[in-house]
Amino acid sequence: MADQGKPTPDPSTASDWRDLAAQASKEADPQKLSQLVQELCDRLDDVEQQKKRPAQAAASRAEASKQDEN
Repeated sequence: MADQGKPTPDPSTASDWRDLAAQASKEADPQKLSQLVQELCDRLDDVEQQKKRPAQAAASRAEASKQDEN
C-alpha cells in the first residue's frame, strides 16, 4: 500500500542518523561527541530536505496548473 503524497524515506539516510545517534549516546570524549552531534545534525537536515522536496514539487505543479486554467 503506497503512502499518499508522503515521500519514501531513504533507508540509508535513516539508518545513518540512527547509527550516529547511538554512537553519540555512548561517546565519552567531548571532542568526538561534538563531531558526532554535528554529523547527526547534518544528516537530520538531509532527512528534512528529502521530506520537503516532494511537497515543494507538488506545490509548484499545483500553481502551474492554476495558471494554465486562467
